[in-house]
Amino acid sequence: MDGYCKGVSWQSREDREDRVNMIHQIVALLQRAKRASKKPDAPDDWFNKLPDLARRMEDTLYRSAKSKEQYVDVNSLKQRLQEVANTYVCAYVLLGFSKE
Repeated sequence: MDGYCKGVSWQSREDREDRVNMIHQIVALLQRAKRASKKPDAPDDWFNKLPDLARRMEDTLYRSAKSKEQYVDVNSLKQRLQEVANTYVCAYVLLGFSKE
């Protein structure tokens, strides 16, 4: 079924395997980034929330990609995830949820 997301012709229900794979890649990338950070000790709840965070980030990547090739491109994954994270932070601040 083409046009899984309204107005986008490349997305389909047949992308499920690619989407699950992308979620696993996002989880692995976030875990590696956390281990490499200067503050590697994360609270247990951070690791418990990781799969849900990865699913939400993957969904944003999927919906915003202009093509399947762009969506599955692992070479640009880190950069695209940083852009998604920045968007989340901006929305968080704009909605008045900052800790200031």
